[in-house]
Amino acid sequence: MITYAQFILDLPAFANAAAYPQSSFNLYQQFASLMLTPPWGQPSATADPTTYTMYDFGMELIIAHYLDLDGQSNKRAATGGSPGQSSGPISSKAVGPVNISYDTAIAALEDAGQWGLTTYGTRFLQMARLIGAGPTQVTPGYPGIANNGPAWYGPSPWPGYFG
Repeated sequence: MITYAQFILDLPAFANAAAYPQSSFNLYQQFASLMLTPPWGQPSATADPTTYTMYDFGMELIIAHYLDLDGQSNKRAATGGSPGQSSGPISSKAVGPVNISYDTAIAALEDAGQWGLTTYGTRFLQMARLIGAGPTQVTPGYPGIANNGPAWYGPSPWPGYFG
């Protein structure tokens, strides 16, 4: 169970209540609870981080992702920009004679979509891609036992075609 107080302890970058109000936390907490399906498990019974489940970790990352996006939008709006404008990571910037560039591809996840706009989103997406993947068992195989090998690739896509 993620509470606002515990969220701030876990992610102190969001402790500024003026920039990241509890009402926004509440909104995204409700949204996250709708997104996290049964494979994520159940929330922990307490706000104690030592009892967190995958559900709790996923919820914190979703909330942080959207709060971070809100913070970016609020900064744009404060300078007269459009609060709904989206932008990806900056790969190069020049100020006078000084240039700086970053390798943004190293931190990018393929097909991340909007989750790739924050580090919290990429962390969540990495977890989401693992949830439901299930365990994999690979064995060296044992000679002389039929249908025994390092891995089973599943049922034949062409039943009866090869024999």
